[in-house]
Amino acid sequence: MSEELLNFVKKLHDSSMELLGELRFDKRLEADGYVICLYSSMIELSRGIATLTELDLRTALSPVFRTFLEAYVEFKNMIEDPAYINHCYARHHHDWIRVLKESKDPNPYLAQIGNHASYDAVVQRHESGLQELKDGGFGPLKILNRFEKAGMANEYRSIYHFESDGSHNSLQAMIERHIELGEDGYDLALYRKRTLKDYEAILDSTAGLLMDATRRIAERLKSERREVVEALSNELAGLRASNG
Repeated sequence: MSEELLNFVKKLHDSSMELLGELRFDKRLEADGYVICLYSSMIELSRGIATLTELDLRTALSPVFRTFLEAYVEFKNMIEDPAYINHCYARHHHDWIRVLKESKDPNPYLAQIGNHASYDAVVQRHESGLQELKDGGFGPLKILNRFEKAGMANEYRSIYHFESDGSHNSLQAMIERHIELGEDGYDLALYRKRTLKDYEAILDSTAGLLMDATRRIAERLKSERREVVEALSNELAGLRASNG
């Protein structure tokens, strides 16, 4: 099934690109714009996942798959609750306030920001924007809160946790990547060989989440490709059933 799943991810990527090229949508971020951007990122990341799998580059895959999961969580939250974008605006303000404040540290990499003539006005704009959103009940959400809001707390505590280990180069990640038991303690492994079977869980998750996002986009924007999307969904269901 692993090779079939890999081929399906690539096929779904291509079909999603075709669907996206034909869509007409409201470009305002609070309307369809942000949802479409998130969906576009999922498409690009899915191709990256397929390519890294084909090249057997598992170490490079964790940050890509982790970002794919985050994009789906944001996508799901946005498509189910348009007001969710206010949390995204709040996070945008919060992150810029932190960068602006750190530019006065002084941080040599942020010196041009800290010394900019409009520094005070920009800080004030972001602080006012954040406070206004907080007053309306929309603050910046931590990643756990975003997963919980999407009904994916279990995924956060399992799949996302392990891929975060890989992204952050934790001790567990080093052991999994580079340590093999040998006659004299352990041996160092580099570019440890894996089979397609080792990638099956990631491929299945990628296919399932991108398929769900494609179906939701097609329905939301009344795509003329909805029958094609339904056929792809049935194909994935068949692949999963055959793996029993």
